Amino acid sequence: MYRAVTVCKVENGETTSFWQDKWLSQGRLMNKFPLLYSHATTTEASVAEVHRNGIEPFLASRFSTGAREELAAVKAILEHLELTDADDQHFSPLSEMKTELKTGPIYRLTMLATGASECPFAEFVWKNKAPPRVQFFGWLLVLQRLSCRVNLKHKHWKKLHASYARVEMRTAIISS
Repeated sequence: MYRAVTVCKVENGETTSFWQDKWLSQGRLMNKFPLLYSHATTTEASVAEVHRNGIEPFLASRFSTGAREELAAVKAILEHLELTDADDQHFSPLSEMKTELKTGPIYRLTMLATGASECPFAEFVWKNKAPPRVQFFGWLLVLQRLSCRVNLKHKHWKKLHASYARVEMRTAIISS
């Protein structure tokens, strides 16, 4: 999810994924060169590793014709790549500062992209003056995610039901 909402400016290439991060204007290399990406032996190689060692050590041999053409294009990109000593920079249009990624906009975009409707209780739960932990408890409550007896029974937690039943029996005996 993080990589889907960030863009990288490559400096030394150490923290930027060669295949999965968007560090070129053309987009992610895994999407731009899918045939070559299918030959990748590791998808986590950094830009610096590929620049230092070449692309071949990170690929399985026996390329298809299409993968060979894509390999030539990737090699051309690597020939023009110049790395510096500075750290890579990661940016997101969903962050207010360079170091903070806001989850609220990501949640709203995800809900919009999947066509899911916003919870009718969201405004009530999150836009009040309660402490964050109380807001979170309220959110779990309205989503019916608390581990109460009814929800545990619905999840078929039989071992816990037996202990709840004993507590109910004791309560019934004591109150009689």
